[in-house]
Amino acid sequence: MRLISTLLLLLSPLTLAQPADFATLLPQGSQLGLVVMNDQGKVIAEHQADTLMVPASTVKLITATAAWLTLGESFRYETELRGQVNGGAVMRGNLTLTMRGDPTLTRADLFRLIGELRRQGVKVIEGDLIIDGTVFSGYDRAKGWPWDDLGICFSAPASAYILDHGCADVRLTLRGDKVALEKPAHLPLDIDNDVRIGPETEHCPLEMSRLGANRYVLYGCTERSKALSLAIDDPRSYLQAVLRQQLLELGITLKGVVRFGTGEGDVLASHRSAPLPDLIRELLHESDNQISDSLLRTLGQKRYGQGRYALGVEASINALKPLGLDLSGAALMDGSGLSRYNLLSPRQLAELLMLWQTHPALKGLSDKLPVAGVSGTLAHRPGTRDIKGLLRGKTGTFGQVANLAGVLETPSGDQWVVVQMVNGMVGQPAQRRARLAEFESLWYQCLLSRCLPSLQESVASADNLKTQPQWNSGS
Repeated sequence: MRLISTLLLLLSPLTLAQPADFATLLPQGSQLGLVVMNDQGKVIAEHQADTLMVPASTVKLITATAAWLTLGESFRYETELRGQVNGGAVMRGNLTLTMRGDPTLTRADLFRLIGELRRQGVKVIEGDLIIDGTVFSGYDRAKGWPWDDLGICFSAPASAYILDHGCADVRLTLRGDKVALEKPAHLPLDIDNDVRIGPETEHCPLEMSRLGANRYVLYGCTERSKALSLAIDDPRSYLQAVLRQQLLELGITLKGVVRFGTGEGDVLASHRSAPLPDLIRELLHESDNQISDSLLRTLGQKRYGQGRYALGVEASINALKPLGLDLSGAALMDGSGLSRYNLLSPRQLAELLMLWQTHPALKGLSDKLPVAGVSGTLAHRPGTRDIKGLLRGKTGTFGQVANLAGVLETPSGDQWVVVQMVNGMVGQPAQRRARLAEFESLWYQCLLSRCLPSLQESVASADNLKTQPQWNSGS
């Protein structure tokens, strides 16, 4: 009954609402935090603004800001080959591949890099091929990453040895009365397929087990062919296998072994990633976890000499302190938002986005956010369909979490920072999505029509300021 009353209340242009009213549109028991700030940074609407909640991928706003401030717009990841070449076909000593966690490095990039040796006339390497990834240290996954996501591409380890985004694409195909596994021959993965034809239900879900050393078992049921993108569980052994393949393809003989360690020598060839602004745009538009966490670990390495998650978090927090943003009350474990241990408040996210709008050092960051109904993770979000082109923002979604933090352009041309944090949504996925879309649609309709009393008061205050006499200071 209360939900129906609320809907009627919000749909009436003659009736004013309160931010708390919108909580009734969400599944019972959900947690809702809201903040709206005007162009001057004044809070003009809020509800549970200081409640710490699971931020999911809105954490990427912090990572992007810290990287922008610390690494600079000219930053690029560099992957290098080092050694001594005397101009002959035989390379004396070891060859070193220095990897620094480039999250965009592909097998094709690596092949071109190794191919530079062949173009320089090298046909034999007498020593070892040393892979130097010492730029990062500690675990390649952060605390609080859910175990049941670790085999899926978006949860691939953010290691120094990322290749092809840490993902491997395979396919399950129905063939007669069997389910066949199609795996490209070049993928050095060992996958057992025990999947059978049948409906995917709670009694027979499609599941996967990780057995270590890039060994997997697929089992359960499926009624249709489907593509699967697996997380490369052991990037070190995967890289070793790929390098052996590519040396063979290039006709280069390695007398020694492929091993990990530190190496030295002159730079013989290098590959550079796209510059930081392009990386951040992809990070925000596609909510890219590998880019986010690799940048975080790079921040730790740059500031403290170790690419650990915890040191990257500390570097991020310290980078934002001079701008006046205090995150001391928050809990952060990674740069992507995958960790369920992360906690932020709606007000903290709103204050960060207000800095994006006002601080000269952050100029240009807002332009890299997805646009509602147009691009990135906001291209097809049902709840923002009616505000196409009016909202730039970062989503934060998984399971029972549905957050959105961005900048809304009002009919009068104002730029409002708007943050919603929704946690604890329960129920069937389809029902949750429907309730969320309903909530977001009405929430943004309310903001644009100024259905909250505080929004109307802010307009009146602005109009009063325009009609006040202007006094010359000192006269």
